[in-house]
Amino acid sequence: MSDPRFKAQAEAAKKAADVEKRKKDGILSKIKKGGSVVGGWVADKGKKIAQSFSGDTTGMCLSGSAGLGFGATASVCFVSTRRPDGKTDFGLSLTKGSETPSVGLNGGVSFMSSNATDFEQLRGDGWGGTLTAAYGVGATASHERAIGATNSRGEPVGATSVGLVGGLGVEAGATTSHGTRVGRIGDISKWIFGMG
Repeated sequence: MSDPRFKAQAEAAKKAADVEKRKKDGILSKIKKGGSVVGGWVADKGKKIAQSFSGDTTGMCLSGSAGLGFGATASVCFVSTRRPDGKTDFGLSLTKGSETPSVGLNGGVSFMSSNATDFEQLRGDGWGGTLTAAYGVGATASHERAIGATNSRGEPVGATSVGLVGGLGVEAGATTSHGTRVGRIGDISKWIFGMG
């Protein structure tokens, strides 16, 4: 005949094991849920960056920046935009902005790609991030989102740039652009030469 004390101890040990298992399952569930949320956020951001590199609008840009803690930037780009109707517009964009933190002075050339399907979607303000490092010669990469702009597919308009720079300094932080101006080549020619 079994000792009731041993039976009670066995039941208590089983209950304690069940409680511990439920705790572990709860922790694992929270970890999986958190991982799913983080993974979904990363996937969403990655998708939006990929969309901005879709090539509806592409361009070559000349840019420069200078800063000591707080920096100023400026760029001019020759861009081409493939519209939903299949036609292509060519033009220029002019952007000025700021970046923080920024230490140094540099200038360079970069390739830009955006999911903008119309020139007007590039106009206005934007925000994003940049990473630039140069010691004589260096590299730069940036991604920027236009504020309040969507393309013909309903996607938020963004632009991603990569390029080479010359100068001295390091920039890695948040960027803003203010009042980006755009113009089609035909319109610019008419304005310069008084045509039309």
